[in-house]
Amino acid sequence: MAKNFDLAGYSDLEGRLGKPIPPSHLIIPGKLWLDEHEFLNWHLSPDVRFPLRTYTPSAKLLNDFVKLWQAPGRILPFAQKYGVLWREPHDVEAREHLSEWWRVSRHVFALLKIGAQLERGDKLIDRNEWKYVGLFEERYLDQLTARSNARAQLGLEISRTWLNCGFSMRWKQGRARFELEIDYRGAMMNALGLQLALTISNSDSLYICSGCGGPYARSRDKRRPKPGESNFCDNCGTAAALRQADKRRKAKLVGARKLYKEGVAEKEIAKQLDTTVTSVRRWVQKRQ
Repeated sequence: MAKNFDLAGYSDLEGRLGKPIPPSHLIIPGKLWLDEHEFLNWHLSPDVRFPLRTYTPSAKLLNDFVKLWQAPGRILPFAQKYGVLWREPHDVEAREHLSEWWRVSRHVFALLKIGAQLERGDKLIDRNEWKYVGLFEERYLDQLTARSNARAQLGLEISRTWLNCGFSMRWKQGRARFELEIDYRGAMMNALGLQLALTISNSDSLYICSGCGGPYARSRDKRRPKPGESNFCDNCGTAAALRQADKRRKAKLVGARKLYKEGVAEKEIAKQLDTTVTSVRRWVQKRQ
């Protein structure tokens, strides 16, 4: 099946599933343990000896989760590394049976397999995979072998069940404005759901547009922006990029002239403004 995921464009050059997702803190309970009845027990922070931990999700999250149904012995190490199912967001402790972990992992694998079959252009979609997604009547399972029906059902399943992350606002001092940020509300499953959606939609990742400030899924065909680099959705595109570039250029021009007036050397001005001496010389000479 790994080869089929490769052909669908779901995996990277090393055959690993998953897409990079925006950073936001996820929570790992302070105490996790398995009991003799195959329940994974957890408590967010039973006392000061067991404080909860936070981490930023990596692109490996989906790749590691989708393998759990084939290797249940990895469930506890996975939970210790990434967090728990946490079905009720207000719970501070819970018991999760390993069979539930198996079921959810197999569910995700089925969604990926169906998505890969659609992406590859298979004429018929495997009806048996849908049995791991939900309780469908036999006649509807037959209908889901058709590509059009499978696409519609897959879209509903991802949208209604797996996209549960939210957004928060944070003041960006450098840009002097509030900006949206992805908020997984601390839950591993919310980050997993976003990664699953990005993988099936063959998007590179989810970004916040530097122009309009809204979220958008960036196509894999576009170069991935560097950390801190401006990026734009299709609606803003080149026009917004040029406006921001011109705004930055004008700000540097004003800064260069101010520093030059204060007697700062051209070379030092270029260093402070992260530009070239030639540009600084052109800006200050125009003033003269």
